[in-house]
Order: sequence, then structure tokens, then C-alpha cells
Amino acid sequence: MNLTLEERTKIFDKVCRLVETKHFNPAMNGVDWKSLVQSRREQILASTEPEAFEKEVNRLVTDLKTSHTGFRHAGMRNIPARNAINATMQWITVNGSERWMFQDVHQGGPAYSAGIRPGDLLLGCGERGIRPPEGLAFSAGESASLLIEKLRGGQQRIQVQLPSGRRSKSVAAASMETTAPSGIRRESNWMST
Repeated sequence: MNLTLEERTKIFDKVCRLVETKHFNPAMNGVDWKSLVQSRREQILASTEPEAFEKEVNRLVTDLKTSHTGFRHAGMRNIPARNAINATMQWITVNGSERWMFQDVHQGGPAYSAGIRPGDLLLGCGERGIRPPEGLAFSAGESASLLIEKLRGGQQRIQVQLPSGRRSKSVAAASMETTAPSGIRRESNWMST
């Protein structure tokens, strides 16, 4: 189903407003957001196919240069873990075996709420094992059963519930900030239509 120009304009304007008012960094990492929006507006709004529109809006917010900022349609599959569950993972070798280790797990995000912490290892999703280089991706609103090896030992099956993004037909956004032990401020932004 294609979006009308009016619907695309409404979504685009709301994304722009949310970034201007809710983005964690008022300086926008040195990005001139208003100029960037103005220079890309016509091209983005001309995208009549939903996938193309989504891709262009996502490309726009990606230019903010923040690792956890993205734009996704609520029904989109394959949302990377860093955006979907607010957690990043690092490829490591443990006892000669390749594994994903949770690195940044942002408070208030789905992974943290489910009990995942930095240093935990991802062993599987559902009934299948996951090893690098295979990544972990989700769909909005999906529940995932993850098999985790906890940093302090022992395996645990954890249910992670992703935000549905279906609060309304317009854009929904969530934003979380944490401070790592090193004092580095971490941000996590998630938007869906």
C-alpha cells in the first residue's frame, strides 16, 4: 500500500520535529539538521513506494551520526539488534568458539528490561544457535526467546519483547540515554511508523 503525498509529508514533518525537539544532542553532532532536511525534503517526499520512502528517511536520520538512531516501518523485518532491543554486540572468541557478546545494553531498552547485561553471551534465538558472522535482527512488536550465557555463569532463556510501534499511524519514537562506567554518554533512539 502506497502512502499519499499528504501522509508522507505528515510522517516526514513529524520525524523532523522529533529530531529537533527530542534528540539527545542539541548540537546534532555538528550536523546542520535544518539544512540537511531542506536539501533532502523534495527527494524524500517524491519516494512513492513505502520501502523507498523508509530508506530515504532512515538515510536522513542516519546522517545524525549516532549509532542507535534509525527510522523503520513498524512491520519491517530485520531491524538490527542495536535499534530493536537497544543493545550492541561484539564478535569475540571464547574457548576457541566464535560468539556474540552483549556490549552496550541501554537501561530502559527491551534487552535491559529482559535481564540482559553487558558481558552476557548470545547462544541462540528461538530454537537455533547463533554464531558470528550471523547477526541478530527482529521485527517490531515481535517477542524473541534468546538463549543467553550469563557473565557470572549459567545459561538462561530470556523473553525479549520489542516495542510494537503501533501506538498510532503516525511516527512513534523512544529515546534512552545512559552513562557507561567510563563516563561516556550513550544514546539510543528508535522510531517507527
